[in-house]
Amino acid sequence: MLDIDLLTLTIAVLAMIAFIIPFYLQYRKLNHQKMGIQKQLQDFNSLNQLNIDQEETWRSKYYLGLDRSNKKLIYANWTAEIKIDLIDLTQIGKVSIQESARLVGLGSSKRRVCDLILLRLKLNQQDKEHTLELYDAEKFSDLQGEGPLAKKWEGIIQQEIKRKLVIV
Repeated sequence: MLDIDLLTLTIAVLAMIAFIIPFYLQYRKLNHQKMGIQKQLQDFNSLNQLNIDQEETWRSKYYLGLDRSNKKLIYANWTAEIKIDLIDLTQIGKVSIQESARLVGLGSSKRRVCDLILLRLKLNQQDKEHTLELYDAEKFSDLQGEGPLAKKWEGIIQQEIKRKLVIV
């Protein structure tokens, strides 16, 4: 039979609880923060009478949403504080991806490191543009699919711009 010392068992259980508590508190904090941001986005959409057809959230810090019927694009970035932009796609003439990268290493071990990925939405009649940050190496240490995400949304926005031209 196995003899288990009550004191050792108690210490082991307390140690496991002490180890788990920070993870649980972090999970609750992130979940609470995520629900607050979702509420702000829902309130923003309701206030502007938007019906989101397609949306994307990544890194728990960025959001893109598209309302095809109203031809509006919603971009939110809450890396520092929440910032929500409403972009009228009827005013957009061109969309492009801007990627800033550099080569690091020597000889055959050179590799390309991405520093920044942006979507640029150029307005029709003016020299103004909307710049949507999808990735910044100063905030995050690695890419998590932002390159393909940029291409996907460039295509979606381009399609909406072309659809606008056909309908008008």
